[in-house]
Amino acid sequence: MAISTEAARQAVQQAHPVLDGASGVLRLPPELVLEILEFLDPAYVVLFSLTCKAAFNLFRRAPFSKSHLWSISTEANTPPWGLILRHGPMGPSRGEFLELLTYDHPHLFICQRCLKLHKYPTSECRLAQHTAAWIRDRRNFRPKGLMTFGPLWPQYAFTFDEARAVVERACNGPQYGLPLSHFSISTNWKLARLGTACSNPEFLHGYVKLDTEAVVVGGCLFFHRIHRILLLPEKVMPLVNRITTASILGNKMGEVFTYCHHKANVRDAFDLSPVSRFWHPFTRNSVSSVISSVITNAQRRVGLPEPAGLDGWDLDAFSTRVYSFSGCCKCTTDYAITVHNHGRAGVEIVSDAIQDLGHCANPNDCKWEQCWYSALEVRYHDFMDRQRHYPMIGLEMFPTRPGVSAIKHPSAPTISDLWDTHEHERHVRTDYVKSMGPGYKGEW
Repeated sequence: MAISTEAARQAVQQAHPVLDGASGVLRLPPELVLEILEFLDPAYVVLFSLTCKAAFNLFRRAPFSKSHLWSISTEANTPPWGLILRHGPMGPSRGEFLELLTYDHPHLFICQRCLKLHKYPTSECRLAQHTAAWIRDRRNFRPKGLMTFGPLWPQYAFTFDEARAVVERACNGPQYGLPLSHFSISTNWKLARLGTACSNPEFLHGYVKLDTEAVVVGGCLFFHRIHRILLLPEKVMPLVNRITTASILGNKMGEVFTYCHHKANVRDAFDLSPVSRFWHPFTRNSVSSVISSVITNAQRRVGLPEPAGLDGWDLDAFSTRVYSFSGCCKCTTDYAITVHNHGRAGVEIVSDAIQDLGHCANPNDCKWEQCWYSALEVRYHDFMDRQRHYPMIGLEMFPTRPGVSAIKHPSAPTISDLWDTHEHERHVRTDYVKSMGPGYKGEW
């Protein structure tokens, strides 16, 4: 098939000085280059056009340029209300395009609400070795996926090879693989913005902490991650409203709570009435009643006989029900939330997530891939349907009980530090408005 032609040839010839030291592909006849590009997915073709001026001029004059640009600029199967709220299912070409862009920009991540790239809220970057593992995994005929911990913790990630090495040592002895401590993370408390400008228009700030641990039982790897947020009492209401209205706003607080490769519906971790799942249930309540309601709803959801203390759930008095934890409907991830009221020292939200990652040395056990690689997933009707096939993990196998508070950790902020978050929010909001220009009136 003959592809045009003179315009493309002139574009390459005009940009010829740029070709010195560049890839030899642009020294091929333009017709041949366009023939090659037609075999590539739109995301790769657009990325090729961004490499240099000559490639851009060649792509711009190609007959398929407009269709390829359209495919990465739109969303797939987005209903009309999704267009109004600026969210919806991300088209495969756009998702792949953004993911490939992040390889060269370790300080950026994909916002699932606005479908754009944002800077990490903590101004930290993804490590180079994690990007290298990500790229290497894509070249694998059976990608496993990279375990990550969300935009608040871009510097942490685990690969499937590391998981397999941990299981190998646990099964075969200390001369093999990696120790279990390799999967242990314990950070200090740090101040962070709880989301991007589009998912967190109130510019809520709080102190966050991450802890993880792993055990190997019966040759299978089980993982426990603990996300903690410490924020001012009056900030609980807007945060909970964001969670309880997740299905309408398209914001599932993925930047704060990241449990697996899929988007966790944190709303299910609370025992809410059908009405409160779709409306702001706490808007007219006082701060103290909001906090009490949140504590009660989280406690009632998991079936605790009484609110958890600072040392976590009393597992001796707690009988695990079939659906005590909420969970992902696509993989073996279960999660629960515990809330501690520390008075003027803030409200601490503890999110526990447990995963059965399977026998990583067995190629037929694909639980890791189900959790951390989106192309290999089994869609159940809901998380209860999934838990019937993959029951909840026994909580007693982990050294740390669910719901343990870290308010007494040496790095915990003082009351003065916590109340200074008002000032941090004001500065960030002012800087953001200035960066958007004089005509900016807010996200809503």
